[in-house]
This record gives sequence, structure tokens and C-alpha cells, in this order.
Amino acid sequence: MANVKITNLERSRASNNGDLLLIVQNNVTKTISKNDFIRSLVQDLGNLSDKFSNLQQLVQKSTVKKRAAKFSTAVSGKEPKLDNHLTTKQYVDGQLRGAVKDIKGNQISNILKYSSNLQDTITDAFEIVHKHYVDTQVAKTLKVLSEHSTNSFPAASEGDTFLLTESYANFSNTGVEVTPGDMIICINTSAGGQAASSDFVILNTNIGFATEETAGLFYKASASDILNYNNSLSAISPSDLKVEKEQSATYNHIRISSTSQILEEKHKGIIGVDTATAAVTLTLPAISTLSLSQFCKYIIKDESNTASTNNITIETSSLDSIDGSKTYVINTDGGTVEIYNNNGFWYTIGGGGSQSSETSSGTSFKRYTSDSRLFSTTSTSEVAAKTIIEDLSQYAPGEGFKIYAAGNVGSNSASKTIKLQLAGSTSVTNTTTGSPTSKGWILEATVLRSQDKGGIPATIFGHITFDGVAPDTYVANGFTLDWNEPAAKLVILTDNSDSGDISTIAFILERIKN
Repeated sequence: MANVKITNLERSRASNNGDLLLIVQNNVTKTISKNDFIRSLVQDLGNLSDKFSNLQQLVQKSTVKKRAAKFSTAVSGKEPKLDNHLTTKQYVDGQLRGAVKDIKGNQISNILKYSSNLQDTITDAFEIVHKHYVDTQVAKTLKVLSEHSTNSFPAASEGDTFLLTESYANFSNTGVEVTPGDMIICINTSAGGQAASSDFVILNTNIGFATEETAGLFYKASASDILNYNNSLSAISPSDLKVEKEQSATYNHIRISSTSQILEEKHKGIIGVDTATAAVTLTLPAISTLSLSQFCKYIIKDESNTASTNNITIETSSLDSIDGSKTYVINTDGGTVEIYNNNGFWYTIGGGGSQSSETSSGTSFKRYTSDSRLFSTTSTSEVAAKTIIEDLSQYAPGEGFKIYAAGNVGSNSASKTIKLQLAGSTSVTNTTTGSPTSKGWILEATVLRSQDKGGIPATIFGHITFDGVAPDTYVANGFTLDWNEPAAKLVILTDNSDSGDISTIAFILERIKN
């Protein structure tokens, strides 16, 4: 067949599926039905579409979108060089290696994961980060340790960490004790100094068990803490507790072998007394001088069993009293008395002794004599010359007591006032003779409980007499006195303006009992 140009062929305006199509390929003429040709063409186009789809998937897997890049598998890359380079896990791990450890101190490996997307603002824990971000964050938190030796916070940027090389009991006025090896970390950029504590965190790394000299997991109570009971922040060990008990008023023990001993607060506890060869006098400390009076208690024991021959006399200091008396005597073999104090007075529990009293025909006496020293002031004011503490509740209606007191006044023309004060109220006093000179004086007063069942009224009568002068007398029926008071103060008061012009040499209470 001769060559025929397709353009010269007659064109059909309509066709059927069975029509033959003439195809010339490489000078070869072929015919194919229209239906077969279209079917072949659709199949080839379908294959081509599948290839394009596979290619698109491959491109998506192998390339990164400029915005909102996403990865479904791990991504690898080269080490970053510039701040805008993406970083790698190896780079970050290298920055953190040796610095991030678990609670046991073991270094942590494989600490980062990458599986999401990279965005301008990093908020998710698993987002991929660029080198600049990692460098910035690491610079804030993990830095090379710098040594620090002064007792003040250093100038620092956030994240700076310092290793202390010196010990300070009160580092930079924070109240925190530090030792070499402790660390301080800057949490806010700071100029440093004594007042920068809010910009730093102090890490005590050398924490162990404490001693009395070194702080640790707790402050160990010192001997002073235990003795004075004045530290609420320290702890006491069993061995210290043993010592404290041994030195307490319950278990502490001393032995007195001398004929006299002034007791001190440190002697509290059991006092064994040797009475084998001589009588012994013990003097109690003044209650006002005790630092912890509520813990001061004495248990006094005749350890020689000879107190009936050689008495143990217990005396008070100052104006203190024992059960209202100045002395207490253990006069039975093996006798024991427990002495405690409360509200400024000494009291006894049990005991095999007696107070300094004499009993005769239904009356008893308390005798108080002075050393004849002068009781005076430099201005007009009252001075308690002598005091008796008396239990008024022991008296029944119709009973009472007598007071006898005596002394001298100086050779001057100053006014001199002597008063008997009963439970805070003045009864007998001198009014007629206001300025006695070089005279002796005697005060006598009788105090009786009234028959009134309320226990308040009293009858008092008495006088003050100066040598050669008519007495000042005093009579009161219905004087207010609380007969239920177990420790009433009966006081001789002096009131004068010149120094050294009144003395009290005796003060005696005589009980009147039915």
C-alpha cells in the first residue's frame, strides 16, 4: 500500500463502536476497532495515574513542607553548626551528658524523642527544636560550676551554678549553715550581695547526722539547751536523755559530809546527808535567784541514821519560808523530807522533822530575829523589814495569833513610821509619835477570827510603844481579813526618809488555839 497522509484521509462525522480505526506506525498500517482502542487508552491512563499517586506518596515521605512539617518516622541529620540549623538528638544529649542524672545519681542516656513537627513557637514536649532554642535553654539551667568562697551571693545570670569552698554558719545572713561542697543556683539574674537571697537557691549537699558542733539532718541539743530547756529546734539523743535524767531533780544525787552547805540550783535532786559526827545545816537558795524554779526540788535524806542526835537544819535565804517558817529540822533517824517551791514559797511533802516552833499550853510560836541591821531607804518609802507567812485557814472562829516585834530608831529628827501589815492591809501603826529619836520600840497586836461564818471579819487590838513615850493604841472590830488564805503575809514595814534610822531586831508570832 502506498504511503497515505492522515491529513488527506476523509474525516468521519459519526462512528460506531464497531468501526475500524486505521493506525499507521513506522510505515505499518494497522486497524483496530474503536471500542478496543478506547479500552486500551483507559487502561494506560489508569496505570499512569497509579504511578503519579505512588510518586506523590514518595515525595511526601522524602521531602519537608516549608510550613507545619510532619514526620511519621525518625529523622536523622548532620551536627548543627549555625543557630538556625535543626539540631539532633546526639547534639542535645551531648550538651546534657553528665549533667542530667536519675535519683540514684546514674547518668541518663537516650533522654530525647522526636516524632512531631517544628513550629516557630515550641510548646509541646516532643516537638523538634532548633539549635538556638536548645543552646538558650541549656544556658539557663545547666552551666559549668564556678567555685565561690565569700560569705555573700555572687553576681550571676539565671542558671549560673556555684560550688561553695568555705564553711559559714550563717551564709549571707540567710540563717543557713553551709560547708564546702554545698551549691548555690541563681534563679533570677542578680547583682548579688547580702540581700540577694530571693534570687538564689542553696543546696546543702553535705547533709549527715548532726552533732553539737555541726548542723545536719537536725540540730543536736547542746548541754546548755538541755539544762535550760530553751531550744525548740534541737533534738536530744538517748544518751543525752540519760544524762539529763541523771542531773534532774528526780535522779541527781549529791552527798553532804560538811557541817554546813549552801545549796545551789545545780544541787537539785536527792541530797544525802552525813550526820554521823555532827549536826548539819543546809541553806536553800533564794527562790528569786532560780532560773528554772519549777524544776528545782530537793529530797533531803539522813543517810547516816543519826539525825535524832545530830539534827539536819534546813534554812531559807532572804525572806523565803518553808511552810511559813524560816527553818525546818529533820530530827528523826533516817528522816527524809521533799522540798519544792511554788509562787515564791518553799513547801514540804512528807518528812521526818519539824518546823522551828515551840508548843506550850495550846499555843505555838514562830520566832524571827534579825541580825540588827538597819532597814531603811533613801527616800520616803516602805521597806519590808520582816515577813511571816502564815496559813490563816488553820484558825477556827475564836482562834487567832499574837504578834510581837521590837527594834530601835536612830538619833535624828526624821519622821519614822512602823506598820504591821496583815495580808496587804495596815493595822497597827504609830501616829502620835511620828519622829522618835534614839529610842527602842515594841509592837504588840492580837488578831482573832470573828465568829462570822463568812470567814472574813477579824478583831484586832494592839499598840506601838516607844521608850518613855505613851503608846499608840489600835482597836478594830470587823477588820477585813481572809481567813481562808493558806499563805498570808504578815509584814513589819518601816517608812522613813533618812538612811539607817529604823531597825527590827525581833518578830514573833504566837498562835492562839483552842
